This record gives sequence, structure tokens and C-alpha cells, in this order.
Amino acid sequence: LHRVDRRQRQMCIRDRIKIAQQRCSFENADYDFINVSFQEACRRSSEKLQRKFDRVVIGGVCMYINDADLKDCIAGLIDLLDEHCIMYLTETVAVETRLTLDECPSDALKTTYDVIYRTPSEYNAYYEVFKNAGFRIVKQDYLPHLNNEASFSETDRWYTCLLYTSDA
Repeated sequence: LHRVDRRQRQMCIRDRIKIAQQRCSFENADYDFINVSFQEACRRSSEKLQRKFDRVVIGGVCMYINDADLKDCIAGLIDLLDEHCIMYLTETVAVETRLTLDECPSDALKTTYDVIYRTPSEYNAYYEVFKNAGFRIVKQDYLPHLNNEASFSETDRWYTCLLYTSDA
């Protein structure tokens, strides 16, 4: 890996989105590609979208967003979801207590990074917004350890599946 500046990274992402659009272009397709940050997507008004989202996958994003912004993102996301939405959320979480790393050096990334490893109970507090909007948690657990991956005592991978139900 080598360090890439933000402009180069954005160009690379745009190129990948363009390739995906070309590969997945079908006549009368009923989907769209949006290339924005999670925070920007959640700030968008639902009126700006052609239609609301019926599937949402968020993986390994929330741990890089500070508490206030994450709360705003989740609140903003509610307005972008349709009544049949299914959500899959997965994050690396703190096993016992919250762990915040600031300017942590990484040999693998060859740079430093900031991350907040929240506990599952902290994420569940954020997910109350979804539950109050009519979603229910259908499955929530730690992910299995596959392929002899390294195990860390402080963190683990955790997921939540939410489904909209009119029972709320």
C-alpha cells in the first residue's frame, strides 16, 4: 500500500463507480449509483433522491465518525429509507469498554488513523432511532472468526440486521 492523496482517492472511487455503472447498466434498470460520503448521504433530503432506499449496507464506517456526527447521520438516514427497507450494519466493536484511538500509527496502512471502537450497547443506543421509526432487530451477533484470522482481546466484529415492520 502507498499513501494516496484525497484527490487521487476520489478520482479512483469515481473511476470504480463509473466501471460499476457500465457493468451494471441494463435497460430499464431500477437502481442508481451515488458516490458521496456516509455523512453527505445522510444530509441529503429525500426529495433530492429519485426514490428512497430499500436496502442499506453499512460496514466499518461508523467507527470513524465522532459521536455527534454519527447521531446526526443516523437521524438523517431515517428519512431516506422506504417502508420495506432491510438494513445490515457491521462494525468492529470494543469487547468490554469503549476504546478510542487518536493518531494511532499503522504499519499496514503506513499512516496514522483515528477510530472509536464503541461497545454493542452504545450502537444499540444509536439504533433506538431505527426502532422508534418502525424497524426491529431481527439478528444481532458477533461475526464468526474465519480463515485463522487474528483475534484481538479488545475488539471484535459485530453485526445487526434490521427490518422495517409496521408493528411500531
